Amino acid sequence: MTGGEEALHVALEDRKIELVMTAVSGALPDWIVTETLFNDSLIVAAGPQNPWTRRRKTELAELMNERWVLLPPDRPAGALIVEVFRACGLEVPASSFITASLNLRNRLIATGRFLTMQSRYTVAPRSNYPLLKELPVKLPNTQRTVSILTAKKRTISPVAELFMRTARESFKRLDD
Repeated sequence: MTGGEEALHVALEDRKIELVMTAVSGALPDWIVTETLFNDSLIVAAGPQNPWTRRRKTELAELMNERWVLLPPDRPAGALIVEVFRACGLEVPASSFITASLNLRNRLIATGRFLTMQSRYTVAPRSNYPLLKELPVKLPNTQRTVSILTAKKRTISPVAELFMRTARESFKRLDD
């Protein structure tokens, strides 16, 4: 299941799902148990053939007239993107597309015609989506903690335990 933070918390509380893997963006209800997987931050990404990937250094202001694919600003990650632009003294650029779908964003970015701002781990060198490249753009601090959330006093199924163990091992390798 995917969805906004509140919807996922409700589904977890109502036992429709067993766990949530997310970037934690604020205080959580006391019935939620968190397990930190790793710390992550936002980066500017492009397809490998995008001309901006050949630069050694780029300022965010230089990218304002490019075509952007961004997250909806009413989502926590979208709000963080808005904060990044404002912290750099910029308004959010007019987006060609606004979507919460990581898959759609990645496919559009891979064409080389668009830019996006998203989590660094999604374009890490060992990523499952090698058609994205981090641009050398220095952004203000956007570090977030990515965690697994579960409900207190609830037994986790063997399948969920296996998922959690695999996630721990996979994300541990990102730091190696």
